[in-house]
Amino acid sequence: MRKLLALVVVMAAPLMIGWTISWDPVTTYTDNTAIESTKLPVKYEIKKDNVVLVTGTTATSYTFTDTGHGQTRTFTAKAILATGEESAESPPYTWTVPLGIPRSPGNLRVAP
Repeated sequence: MRKLLALVVVMAAPLMIGWTISWDPVTTYTDNTAIESTKLPVKYEIKKDNVVLVTGTTATSYTFTDTGHGQTRTFTAKAILATGEESAESPPYTWTVPLGIPRSPGNLRVAP
């Protein structure tokens, strides 16, 4: 059973497309003064269609999957300091999920 399960995972993996959203790190306040080291690290919350995709990450990118071929998604982000202070949400960024590519025909055969 273990070998069969591993084969299924390997076969399914190429069918899933991972998309990566990324953003610039927040290092200053809105008046361009540097954020004090006592308020670091800056963490981020990213939303997709007003639903939290990831929160509390210190990374400046996140990989996700989306199978809504042709649908438009809206992303927003905010920064959260170690003291709990939060930025306003970013302006929305819209993205359309690319259309899927059909599979090749399988089980080709020639008969007399």
